[in-house]
Amino acid sequence: VVYPSRSQAYLGLEFDYAERLPEGVRVRYVYPGTRLSYFYHLLPGEIITQIDGHRITSRSPLDSLLIDKIGKPIRLSVHRDSTTVEMIVPGLTWSQVRNLWYEDRVNLSTQQVNELSGGRLGYVHIPSMGEENWTEFIRDLFRDNADKEALIIDVRGNTGGRIHDQIISLLIKTPYGYSTSRRYSREKRYEPSRIWAKPSIVLVDEHSFSDGEIFPIIYQELKLGKVVGFPSSGAVIGTWEYDLIDGSSMRMPSTGWYKLDGTNMEGTGAQPDIVIEHTPNDLVKRNDLQLQRAITELLRELETGE
Repeated sequence: VVYPSRSQAYLGLEFDYAERLPEGVRVRYVYPGTRLSYFYHLLPGEIITQIDGHRITSRSPLDSLLIDKIGKPIRLSVHRDSTTVEMIVPGLTWSQVRNLWYEDRVNLSTQQVNELSGGRLGYVHIPSMGEENWTEFIRDLFRDNADKEALIIDVRGNTGGRIHDQIISLLIKTPYGYSTSRRYSREKRYEPSRIWAKPSIVLVDEHSFSDGEIFPIIYQELKLGKVVGFPSSGAVIGTWEYDLIDGSSMRMPSTGWYKLDGTNMEGTGAQPDIVIEHTPNDLVKRNDLQLQRAITELLRELETGE
């Protein structure tokens, strides 16, 4: 018997399970950009009492109430102050919520870097190592961070690809002169123009993968700056996919990566200069100790030159 797959919809928020309520479930966080945020102004701490007319108790299976509702209107009853507010939102896919989560994470990190550094430091996150990510990196670097004194390059959670050499090449180039333009301004500009000749630091963690590990390893080998975070797994190997006659496929190792001293990157991974492990409580509270330490280290480097 083949049973049809059933998909769960998402609301664009996070529930607060720290306290089981006899009726309803408390909202812990609402992602910006969702209808719940910009239209209904749902706030953390407010309580959802019903989903599509089903009363929520401490034993209600919330995921079951959202089955087969992707793209469909979902009615929420929310206890606000002393009244009940009805909210209707579309059921979101996992990918849509993942994108909301990612954008929110980057925005919060950028804001924290700006606040803690007084606007002196820039921040760029690279989620993968594809050509589109290279384009986004260049855009974010020179559009948003060209005026910064130093840069945090975050590859935590990076899923890999093959653009490490392009990023490294940008970081190791040094200016050989200046140019000016009567059309735009008389301001002196570095040549070559697309380089980063200021201090930088790299963030890596156990969720960085493949080329997301190669980049910080090379960054360390070339002594371009410090690496902060948590050791990666060492999933550094190139593979090829082969189709088999029965319609299945398999992947075979094809390319290895090694340091100049012969160390195999597979199984060793990136080993940060400063190791900081996040606890589950840090993750829940969004207390990014790794980012905070990177900010501290870069500011110290700007002040002392070391």
